[in-house]
Amino acid sequence: MEAVSDPENTNTPFNYDSEEENFLKTFKILKLALGERVFGRSGTNGPQANFAVYQFESICIGIQGIIQQINPDNDAHIQTIKTALEELKKRHNLCNSNNGRRKKIQRALLPKE
Repeated sequence: MEAVSDPENTNTPFNYDSEEENFLKTFKILKLALGERVFGRSGTNGPQANFAVYQFESICIGIQGIIQQINPDNDAHIQTIKTALEELKKRHNLCNSNNGRRKKIQRALLPKE
């Protein structure tokens, strides 16, 4: 995205329709999986409804590597995402750093067929 927004770089293609579709799909999947708790820290009763900026960044970027493999209309895919996010939030301190989290998130979120 940096190259696209650089006014001196005119050679980077950007397909607005495709990017919009990907954006909407990303947040549809995350909403279906955990709703308002998707970017919240893990608490004693599961994910909370607060907002952790590193979770937002890590989860949104992490899921991009597998977004085309996820069908938001497939309940098994959504359940896999939900379970993976809940486990990641329990096991890893996602709210303090995004260092190395993106690959872990991609592996954990990949739907099992």
